[in-house]
Amino acid sequence: MLQGPPRTHEYFAPSAGYRALFSVVLCGFLTVASAAQQSPPARMSLSTVMDRVIATDRNLGIADYEVRKTIVDQAKVRSRMAPRISLDAGAAWRGDETRSYAEVSTGSPPEIVRERRWTRSSSNAQSLGLNLSQPILDLTVKPARRQTELLEQISRWQLRLRIREVLFSVTAQYFEVLRQSQLVEENKKTLGQTTEQVRQAEGRLKAQEVIESDVLQARVSDEQARRAVMEAEVSRDLAMSRLAVTLDYSPVAGFSLAGTGPGRLPAAGVSAAIQVAHQRREEVRIAQLALNRTQAERDGIMARFAPRMDFQMGADSATGSSLDRRDSWNAGLSFSWDIFDRGERKLDLKTNMLQLSQDGLRIEESLRVISNDVVDAWFTVDRYRKRLASLAVERKAAEANYDVQQGKYKAGLATALEVQTALRDLARVRIEFVSSTYTLEVAYRDLENVTALYESSRIEAAMERFAAIVPPGFPFKTK
Repeated sequence: MLQGPPRTHEYFAPSAGYRALFSVVLCGFLTVASAAQQSPPARMSLSTVMDRVIATDRNLGIADYEVRKTIVDQAKVRSRMAPRISLDAGAAWRGDETRSYAEVSTGSPPEIVRERRWTRSSSNAQSLGLNLSQPILDLTVKPARRQTELLEQISRWQLRLRIREVLFSVTAQYFEVLRQSQLVEENKKTLGQTTEQVRQAEGRLKAQEVIESDVLQARVSDEQARRAVMEAEVSRDLAMSRLAVTLDYSPVAGFSLAGTGPGRLPAAGVSAAIQVAHQRREEVRIAQLALNRTQAERDGIMARFAPRMDFQMGADSATGSSLDRRDSWNAGLSFSWDIFDRGERKLDLKTNMLQLSQDGLRIEESLRVISNDVVDAWFTVDRYRKRLASLAVERKAAEANYDVQQGKYKAGLATALEVQTALRDLARVRIEFVSSTYTLEVAYRDLENVTALYESSRIEAAMERFAAIVPPGFPFKTK
């Protein structure tokens, strides 16, 4: 009698329920571990935020892969001068079958008999060939290689441009969170003052020193201040969630931001800033490299007028059903020269000349746009510096005026309307002062950004991290 496996095997084999429970526990553990790994630090500085966005921004990874693709294209161009080896093998079988009838005479006396005859035959053949082709003269390879090298440089400058744009974008979001957080604090100060004004008005109403309209007016101002605090908190939470998503965190991730130092002017004057921008901006480098690439393309078109020469060699071996074997080889040089191609090369040269002129205009346009960017950023900084200085004076005056009106109201020498007007002026100038302060800080960094000086050392380190990586298996180094 056949017996089943020992019961010990059944005892140690986990059931489906246990396996499902184990999978759930494992997935939960991995989820918790992943969430813990993705949780942001409790307090983040601007430097930490920049490092995080460089590590997580997908657009930077896309631009980095564009660089790697150009490296692969260079390898493809270099392989055009490498030998090409091909192996040909074949086998064939053939069979023939013939059916016929014949009349023969047999016996004595002779008798004619009809016979059926079958004829069958088969044959087979095998062949094996090895072919070698080695380019000797191809003048189009060097210009094509130059084009791919220039395309790699263009991709690297585009990656650098993308890094600079990402850093400035996250900087603007960083200061927006700081601005909204400070606006919440300023609105809370105003709310505290309006609440105090309501308490004073109610006290004076009980003492029959004012009429009920003073209390109602104070309550209206208090509710307006309370609504301003609520709206400012919502705006702060929205700015914080946007920054968290940009940093690849959960939108509800809780963290705080550290303050930063004041901005500075990157140059002594607007003309010097424009000159620095013309020398450092990536857009100018990209336009110049595009012009060089068009020139290399022209060299490639000119090379198509030259002949091509290849060395070819082959060896073949064939056998048949009779076990006979035939070996052969051949070697030679092939020479090809396009003498007439319906004028395609000349038309390509004309198109190339037009492209060169267009690339030259693009360089000039890039310089003009950059000049406008620097001028706009420079005078934006100048405007907000003067605005902030004026708001500082206005804020001191508004604070002093509110204190005077508050004291006069307590003494019964001022009306509630005068106090509320002074408080609204103070609240308005507080908001404008905070907004202008952080707008000026962003404007400082925008001026550094348009001159390509903002976080230049961090951008260099990021470039080494991204574009210096060469795909494995490539025997050459990138520049």
